[in-house]
Amino acid sequence: TEAAETACPRDGLRPGGAAKRWDARSPLSLAAAVIFLVTRAPRASRAPSAAEVAAVAGVTEHTLKLAARDMHPDLVEIVPSWWATPAELAAVEAPH
Repeated sequence: TEAAETACPRDGLRPGGAAKRWDARSPLSLAAAVIFLVTRAPRASRAPSAAEVAAVAGVTEHTLKLAARDMHPDLVEIVPSWWATPAELAAVEAPH
């Protein structure tokens, strides 16, 4: 929830007001991308595949991966530090 709120603030306002590459994407795609990326961190008990997350979210795997690629460069900002350190997040690969 914390990562999703950071990636997509409910009020639409980010600190500094900067737009992000994923802002025009659908909320379902963004939620799926956040879940997919957060579960790549070492603390996650399971890392579901992109296909699994996409199926549950009701988006295509391709759409999920595109949104996740857009978010990937900002993982350190999106993922709470209590969940993963910057070093752990640096090891998370962008989806192919």
